[in-house]
Amino acid sequence: MDLETVRSVLAKATEFGGTPHPTLVLFDGVQSITREARHFLATSAENRALCSRVAMLVGSPVSRVMGNIFLGLNRTSFPIRLFETESSARAWLCERGS
Repeated sequence: MDLETVRSVLAKATEFGGTPHPTLVLFDGVQSITREARHFLATSAENRALCSRVAMLVGSPVSRVMGNIFLGLNRTSFPIRLFETESSARAWLCERGS
């Protein structure tokens, strides 16, 4: 995943409205993510405008490693966690006040 791909996804997501929402990211299948893409996702005003909190769904050892790298190398302005099941990710996304 590179910066161009990330910008394209965020541009498409803005079509759904301009207020931040809980966001489920399907991280399975991601084999790599560039430093620029990680930094943009973690710090950009565009992403902050879309995400109130992010649940990253990992389903394989590779996606778990990639998710942990993302969390370890980047500070976000919104809560973010890794999950192995969609139901636990959705439950966390629906929590209020955390």
